[in-house]
Amino acid sequence: MIQDRPTHDDHLTDVPIAAGAPASQVTVPPDGLAQFRLALFARTPRLWVTPLLVGINVAVFLGMVATGVSALDPSAEGLLRWGANYAPRTTAGEWWRLVTNVFVHIGVIHIAMNMLVLWQIGALVERLLGHRPFLLVYLVAGFCGSLASISWHPLVISAGASSAVFGIYGVLIAHLVLHRGSIPRTVLLQLQKSTAFFIGLNVLFGLQQKGIDMAAHVGGLAGGFAAALLLARPLVGGPRRGAPWRELLVLAAAALLFGAAVRLLPRAADVQKELTDFHAVEERAIDEYNGALERRRTNRLSDEQLAKVIDDEIIPPWRSTRGHLATLRHLPAPEEQRIQEIGRYMLLREQGWRTFSEALRTGDDGQAGAAKSFQQQADTLFRDAAGQTKTKTP
Repeated sequence: MIQDRPTHDDHLTDVPIAAGAPASQVTVPPDGLAQFRLALFARTPRLWVTPLLVGINVAVFLGMVATGVSALDPSAEGLLRWGANYAPRTTAGEWWRLVTNVFVHIGVIHIAMNMLVLWQIGALVERLLGHRPFLLVYLVAGFCGSLASISWHPLVISAGASSAVFGIYGVLIAHLVLHRGSIPRTVLLQLQKSTAFFIGLNVLFGLQQKGIDMAAHVGGLAGGFAAALLLARPLVGGPRRGAPWRELLVLAAAALLFGAAVRLLPRAADVQKELTDFHAVEERAIDEYNGALERRRTNRLSDEQLAKVIDDEIIPPWRSTRGHLATLRHLPAPEEQRIQEIGRYMLLREQGWRTFSEALRTGDDGQAGAAKSFQQQADTLFRDAAGQTKTKTP
């Protein structure tokens, strides 16, 4: 999350009076700015949601660090343990991650920047909306950003309050669209510039840098904007409190969106786990095969016994793993290509073992040569895949 440091005029809620102080104590700036600030304080005299949200985020981060998660470079395991969003886990039934990840951060810099922006913009929007609607928008925007994230790139671990913060800016955009007449021109220009700068800078930075969850940002912005179309009300001349039915309608819309996601989003395969399992099966199979060859070389196994080891102990788990990998669906293109290459490699290796087993039983030198050819092709494919992976690693 990137945000420029606002000037003092951007702190529209930094009113130089205590909440509820009489208007006679206010120094009146031009363009109705004092009246705007007074109206904000009249609508929401005290802030508690913004400090509460910042406190929860900080407490979660301190809890992560206290349990051994790195403060600078958290591991994937640590992030997932504390509720980060990851489609293979989320779509497997851990749907609570769509909300909990909004309170999990990837290092001290990440949380510091997000909390700075939340503290600055949250104070203004909480006064505009009121406590309960503001909290609702924060959670709904984070939820929408999380859904967008697992839909767009399901194999990326996502965490952070950025989507919710973008949702808060979505509220500002909705307020500027619906009730710009209730905002002084000076304030209106400040809001337009700061909002456009924040969103534009983050979009530009996200397009240039890897690891920025742009899908979550866009989803959060859209979610906050849509919720605010129902919840935003004019600062002057409107009701002091919003109608509860509007909040219920936002909750109902979020519930419908969640139901659609549960029904329509495919269960994402955990490719990293599948690859880890594959490597374990491969290591075990290669060790068993080489060990059996060594026992045959030292006359501790006959050709028939070696063939039986291949047929009964090496090929079955290998074939089962290959068949399982072939069933994986709904993978991003790079991961799908990688799984397909592993499938071809496993098939060649299996054909080599099966042909060699037949050669051992029949004494056919031609089959032994074919078996060697299969194994060489498998080795070549394995080396090529490893070389491509290394080249693509940043």
